Amino acid sequence: MKKLLDKIKGRVQPSKSYTPLEINNNIEEISSIKQFKMLHVCGQGTFSSVYKAEWTERGIIVAAKKVLALTTNEREILDRLKNEHIIETYGTILQSPDHYIIMEYAAGGSLYNYLRSRNGDRLTSEHFYRWTEHATEAVRYLGSIHIAHRDIKSPNYLITENQLKLCDFGTAKFSKKGTSMTSQEKGSAAWMAPEMIRDRLASEKSDVYSLGVVIWELFTGGIPHAGADNHYQIMWLVAVNGVRPTIPEDCPAPLRQLMKDCWEEDRYSRPTAEDLLQKIRTKSLGLPLFV
Repeated sequence: MKKLLDKIKGRVQPSKSYTPLEINNNIEEISSIKQFKMLHVCGQGTFSSVYKAEWTERGIIVAAKKVLALTTNEREILDRLKNEHIIETYGTILQSPDHYIIMEYAAGGSLYNYLRSRNGDRLTSEHFYRWTEHATEAVRYLGSIHIAHRDIKSPNYLITENQLKLCDFGTAKFSKKGTSMTSQEKGSAAWMAPEMIRDRLASEKSDVYSLGVVIWELFTGGIPHAGADNHYQIMWLVAVNGVRPTIPEDCPAPLRQLMKDCWEEDRYSRPTAEDLLQKIRTKSLGLPLFV
């Protein structure tokens, strides 16, 4: 156990209106960030900052994500993505020192922040089913083109026109059999599958584990592993003690079982996102349909 804990700590064109589908048939190589008027900061992380910006030549609002670098792998992945529940990428700026990803702007912010704003009030059943379907469809789509996102979590689901859309593909990889993670690609502890913690191995089934945590959030409105002191403790609880988010007693049995299936220790025993979608779309999770 000490060896595992040591491992965990050591990782430590013309002017007109464009719709998203019109813009992103192919990701554009944009010459300069000067084409954009920065409005305000939407969010900041260790390696990136996201700005709300106006693309002045096109008269639309976008999100401009400033990154340290854009790898060939990330660019290839962004080029492949085309799904209504994936945030659209319009273009990239690769002129040093400016490296930006220009994306669809999500005015509703993140799912994580939205749930916090509700102060514990649960979503209606209709709302839960709709957003759970959106979140799951994004993971299903990625699996269908053999991409492991490796950082599925509520802060990476954005709200636009009452839809959930998945974003942030900085740690994503093409993978048919699973892919290792470098020490810089840590994921987020509260959503990480045990094999990501122990073996630094991520796969489409690891994404399903993380999706199960997001579904738990959508049902409860809570923060996963909120009682833990820090992310190292969460990793220890998940990878060593087999702890999972606490499912409320009033959770319907079919939904409870779906979450538990997503959190199976053996990743090969977890369902596919396609399996999950069938239950969600047929509203077979035991929730009343008009609440």
